[in-house]
Amino acid sequence: MLPPLPNFFYRLHRISLGLFIVVISQIAVSRVSAQSVQFSPFHSKEEVKKIIRFLTSDVESTEPESSNPGVTYIGTAGELKGKKLPLSFYCTNEYWQNYVLKLPLEESRSVDIYNPKDNTLTPMPGSRGQLQVERINIHSGCNIYDAATWQIALALAGDDGVRGAANDDLFSLANNQNKLLKLGHDGNDAGDRDQQGEVHLDGNRGVTVREPEVRLLYNGCEVNNPKEAYFFRQVPTSFKTEDPLPSSVDIKDIHGNQVPIKDLPDSGTYPKICISWTDWKPITGENIWAFLIGPLHAALIKYKNAPCVPFQSLAVQNAMAVLGTFQKMQSTIGGIYYAPSGSLANMGTEAVSPYEVSVENNISALGGLLVFRRILQEERTKAYLSAQDKCDVQHALEVIQTMLYGGIYEVNSREMVHQRRTTKGLLSFLKHEAWDAAGKKFYSGGEANKVDPRTHQEIATWLPHPTQAVDVNTWGLAVLGQQFFDNAHGFGTAYQIWQNVKSWGAFYGNSQDGEERELWGVGYSDNDYEGNGKIDPLDRSGILSGEWTAGAITALRALITQYNQVIEAKEDSPENIQRAKTYVADLKKDHDAMAFHIQSLRTDFYAEETMFDQIRPANYASLFSIPPDKLGYLYASKRYLIPFGWYANPIPSTASTTWAVMLHYNFNPFSVNGDYFANDLSNPSPDISH
Repeated sequence: MLPPLPNFFYRLHRISLGLFIVVISQIAVSRVSAQSVQFSPFHSKEEVKKIIRFLTSDVESTEPESSNPGVTYIGTAGELKGKKLPLSFYCTNEYWQNYVLKLPLEESRSVDIYNPKDNTLTPMPGSRGQLQVERINIHSGCNIYDAATWQIALALAGDDGVRGAANDDLFSLANNQNKLLKLGHDGNDAGDRDQQGEVHLDGNRGVTVREPEVRLLYNGCEVNNPKEAYFFRQVPTSFKTEDPLPSSVDIKDIHGNQVPIKDLPDSGTYPKICISWTDWKPITGENIWAFLIGPLHAALIKYKNAPCVPFQSLAVQNAMAVLGTFQKMQSTIGGIYYAPSGSLANMGTEAVSPYEVSVENNISALGGLLVFRRILQEERTKAYLSAQDKCDVQHALEVIQTMLYGGIYEVNSREMVHQRRTTKGLLSFLKHEAWDAAGKKFYSGGEANKVDPRTHQEIATWLPHPTQAVDVNTWGLAVLGQQFFDNAHGFGTAYQIWQNVKSWGAFYGNSQDGEERELWGVGYSDNDYEGNGKIDPLDRSGILSGEWTAGAITALRALITQYNQVIEAKEDSPENIQRAKTYVADLKKDHDAMAFHIQSLRTDFYAEETMFDQIRPANYASLFSIPPDKLGYLYASKRYLIPFGWYANPIPSTASTTWAVMLHYNFNPFSVNGDYFANDLSNPSPDISH
């Protein structure tokens, strides 16, 4: 591996990139009449190839003592045999052994409990068990949201003529994830509990469970067809997953007695320290990305020169199967519930409320439903469809219509009783309940139409949570657009949302020569403290998120584009046009600063960035060795427990890297057309049959 870039050359590269961003973005935003507004590329063509090489490299392709950094593995099970599939992160054993386990309050040894009745090894509850689960999830897991962003990034690069690490066709690789979703099993699923036998088809689908108690009811409805059920949000390479630090684990039996590995009754099943996969959470937001946003955008890119996306494609068929379940999960006020009943929280063993609504999930749902509607409308007019296919497409469009704009829909409840339900629709929910009018921001979530289990009477229509989240606001701007906010809540509201987010969620650099500190990006919430926003300007140990900063840049590109349309149209009042000019100038400044500084989280720059000297692992260069022919982006600037229940780590991330690819190609995943213009949110007609 080449030595790290000297700081001088690192700075020179960043300065050149920054000037390029400023110049090109100034040119771009003046061409609002163009078909698609273009901002400056994030990378050179060679850097894009390096990124795709990282995103498509098989991390398991070399001997254990050597390293092949990447975020894919090769499936070995059933129809996935030989298929390259994504992971969420690239991490090394050294990161855990030589950094995390040496942090204050981190206990080095974990304890796994062996249960011979079901042949499982389960981490003992507590902080040590959580740490073991975390490193195993990172080592062997893929969040289906990350996989969806991976599909989009591969499609964009494939459309640009880029090939994968093994000269792979990137569209074929993206479709591998659709195959995994359809089959529903781990890529390396080895069969039954003894790891021998047939694969567990649909084993990763959250079908309703009746024994020993009823769980995974979808807003009171059973979902027994696996193809219609949610996928679990995070899936492993295989059910029994290896701990990357086996020497730090003790094994005990259910009575607390030490069990040597050689004395395990099925020691052949556990040749190394493994645990049974523990993450079984079917979540709405991840499923929206996995079935709608990721695969459908990838399909639109692949078939951009065709009349429409083929109706029989895996992307469309997978989406068709689960659409009705999304509708089942919609509340009376329009918000879609976070998870089926009995789903566990991100940490701990308590179930989340079945009335819980994540506003971010619903913002994703809006983007996903809009892009699915576009595909179905195009297929209805341009595809050859059988009579049954035409009925299916028509029904799907009616489902989307009701979900977006409200109406009556029919379901079979838990006892399979036919019910007619009413919803106000997703747009009504986002405009009214999800919106904090006083704070000019979105609530992070709340409980919708909560019912007292004893009286079966509704307690409250909407109970919002106080915690603020960065992404719910930036993603909201990207999908809803300037007109939605400014028409509903007053001109300039969209701009003010971003100003509010900066006040509590932004990450700022050090001030120089008495100048105001420069914006670098964003963190996660108003509880980040430690240097984010302007809560404590003297404390510079805050958190910079790669993925969420990319989302903020996307939001600002949408606002710049759309406020420029206001200026060019000259249809608004002179006062508002002048205000729009001020907004654009200010937004451009923030955009250019973040587009410049997000590069500090590149795998080739992070170790040299002086801004992170106090929060970066002191021995970072020895923890990761990314060869010069590969390039990725880190998840965050430091290790940090995010208030929403998971750890950020300064490690290469599929999500951060793929969002950087989307920025490079000027792609907004929340837009029906993938651009920075506003989505058309108008109700096409109460009757869509014509």
